[in-house]
Parts: sequence; structure tokens; C-alpha cells
Amino acid sequence: MKGCIGKRIKDLRKKNQMTQEQLAEKLQVSRQSISKWESDATRPDLGKLKFLAEFYHVSLDALLDENVDIFADKTISALNENTGT
Repeated sequence: MKGCIGKRIKDLRKKNQMTQEQLAEKLQVSRQSISKWESDATRPDLGKLKFLAEFYHVSLDALLDENVDIFADKTISALNENTGT
């Protein structure tokens, strides 16, 4: 799974047209933290991962599983079915 989380965080951030600074503000961390996460130098803690999953409307499993296409319609549909939305 090495290399997976950082790319997913970056892809989600860019898809939502956010800067590292904007995401850092939402998560109450430094911009440098976001940069380190995206480059896989460090990883966010579980609380931050949960926040990211909720913020970007993906399941935590989808965020962490490199075999799941987080941008696929079926992933979003499955998430909606599981949450009742």
C-alpha cells in the first residue's frame, strides 16, 4: 500500500480544486503536513483519514484500498447505498 494514500489524497484535493493550504486549513494542520502526506513521506493519523474520507465523500476503505477506483461511479453509488443517501 506504500505510495497509495498520498496519491489518493492529492488526486482528491485536485479534483475538488483545492490548494494544499486550503486542505490544511480544513484539517487544522500545516501545509507542510499535506505536502508530506501527498509525497508519502508521512501518513495522516486515523482521525485525519476519517475526516478526509467524510470530507471527500468516499469510504475509508476506498481511500485506503489501492484496488478501488475512488472516482468510479459505482464506488460513489456503493457509498450512497451504505450510508442511505
